Amino acid sequence: MKLSLIAVVASGLIVTVTGCSKSSAGSDNAAGSGAAASNAVSCTMEDMGICSEDPASEELGASLACSMFKGKFAKTACPTDKRIGVCTEKKEAGKEPGKKVYYLGNLSAPFVSDAQKDCTDNPLSPGGTFAAVAGIEEAAKTAAMPQPSQITGSCTMSSGEKCDDYLGKPMMEGEHESTCKELSGKWSATACGATKLVGTCRGSSSASRYYAGGPSAWKATDAQKDCEIMPGNHFFPGPAAATPAAPTPKKKTAAR
Repeated sequence: MKLSLIAVVASGLIVTVTGCSKSSAGSDNAAGSGAAASNAVSCTMEDMGICSEDPASEELGASLACSMFKGKFAKTACPTDKRIGVCTEKKEAGKEPGKKVYYLGNLSAPFVSDAQKDCTDNPLSPGGTFAAVAGIEEAAKTAAMPQPSQITGSCTMSSGEKCDDYLGKPMMEGEHESTCKELSGKWSATACGATKLVGTCRGSSSASRYYAGGPSAWKATDAQKDCEIMPGNHFFPGPAAATPAAPTPKKKTAAR
C-alpha cells in the first residue's frame, strides 16, 4: 500500500500526517483543471489546506489513516478549485506514485515556491515532481496572509512588541497555550491586535506580528530581516493583522 507522507509544520514541530495518494484531477501541466479521476479516494485536511489521494484499491487503509488525523475522506479525487499545484511523488518500482495537492491559503506551504520545495525536498518523501497552476503566484502570495478564521489563538511576548498568531488546530488540545506559557508569553484565544503593527512574518503554520514601540523599536526593514533569518518565511509590511471587531458606535443624542 502506497501512502503519502505530508509534512505539516505546527508550533515549530514537524508532524507526519499519513495521507492517501494517487492521480490528481487533471494533468500535471494543468494542475488546476480537468475532470476528477474516478478511480481515486482522497483525504482533505481542510484546516491545513492540503489534500492527498490513493488508488481506489487502497480505500480501507486510506480511510483509516484519514480518520486518525481528522481529515475529510471521499471516494473521489481531491477538489480542483483553488489549487496552487500538485506534487507527484517519486515513483517506486511496482507502485503507483501518490499525489499531494496544495490549495490557496494552505498553512504549511502558502507560496508556490514553498509548495515546490516541500514537494522536492521534504525529508519524509523527497524527490517529488511539482506542477504549479499557471499564473497562480500572485494569488498565492495574497492568500498567504492568514484569515481570521484560520487563527486559533495568539501569544504576546512580555515586552508587547511581538505577538504570534497560531494557525490551525493543534495536534493536542491545549498545545498552543502551553507553548506560549513556556515562552513566558500572554496567551489569548483571540488574534493578535492591529494597533501599531509594523509588519507580519508568515511562517509555516504561524504568523508573527511586529509592533512599533518597545525595546526593539521595530521598523519594517528590521522586522523583515528578523523574519527572513528563517528560510521559507515571508514578510508582509504594513497593518495587515487580523483586525479586531470595531466597537458599536454610540448613538448621538439630540442637543436640547
